[in-house]
Amino acid sequence: MTAVAVDAGLLRRWPIPHPPADGDKEERGRVLVIAGSRELPGAAILAAEAALRAGAGKLVVASGASVAAGLAIALPEARVVALAEGKAGGDKDWDPVVMLDPRKKATLFAGGHGLYSTAGDYLRFAQMLVNGGQLDGVRILSRKTVHYMASNHVTPEISKGPNWLPGPGYGFGLGFGVRLETGMSEWMGTPGEFYWGGYAGTAFWVDPREKLVPVLMMQAPGKRAHYRTLFRDMVYQSLVD
Repeated sequence: MTAVAVDAGLLRRWPIPHPPADGDKEERGRVLVIAGSRELPGAAILAAEAALRAGAGKLVVASGASVAAGLAIALPEARVVALAEGKAGGDKDWDPVVMLDPRKKATLFAGGHGLYSTAGDYLRFAQMLVNGGQLDGVRILSRKTVHYMASNHVTPEISKGPNWLPGPGYGFGLGFGVRLETGMSEWMGTPGEFYWGGYAGTAFWVDPREKLVPVLMMQAPGKRAHYRTLFRDMVYQSLVD
C-alpha cells in the first residue's frame, strides 16, 4: 500500500460513473471513496458498495493506514490506498469520534435518538415521503397524512428561544423542521421542505417542490453542523435547470 496526497486534482480523476448501456465494466468509469474516520470506517464501506452497485468499473478507497487492511478485506473488489495519519492531537488529526454502542444495554430511553438503519433503506423512506406517502406503487401513508406531518404546528404564542433547534425560518411539524421562508435561515432551501438529522451527523430533507430527497450519512457528531450546511449548499448549487 502506498501513501498518496489527496487533492482536487486527484479527485477529478475519479468522476461519478455513468455506465453505458452496452459497455463492459472497464468502460464504466472510476470512483474514489475517501474514508474520513479512522475509528468508524463503516460509512466508506457503504459508499463503496453503493458505487459498485451503481456500476463502477474501478473502485479506489483511500483511508488511514490504521484501517486500510480491514477495508481491503471488507472490499476485495476495491484497491485500497493507505494514507499517512497525523499524530494524536496534531493539527491534521481528526477529533476522536464517540458513538453510541448498540450492543450495550440502554440505560437512557430517549425519544430523540437510538434508531439504526442502512443508507439504502433510509433513502427509500425519504423517497416515500417525497412521493406523498407512496413507494414502489404501494401506499404507505395517505397523501393528507404526509401533508399534515410536514406542516408547521408551532403557533406564534410559543416562544422559540435562542436555541430553537430547527433554526430561523423554520417551524416544526410532526417529526420534522418545516421551512416557512426562503430567507431567514443560514442555509438554502425551499418553503415547504422539511428535514431532520441524527446524533452521528446524519441528515436528510425532503423538498417536494424540487423533488429532492438528499440523504447524508456520516459518523462525526462534532462536525455535523459544518458538513450538514456544506452538503445542503452543494446540493442546491448543483441545480441548473
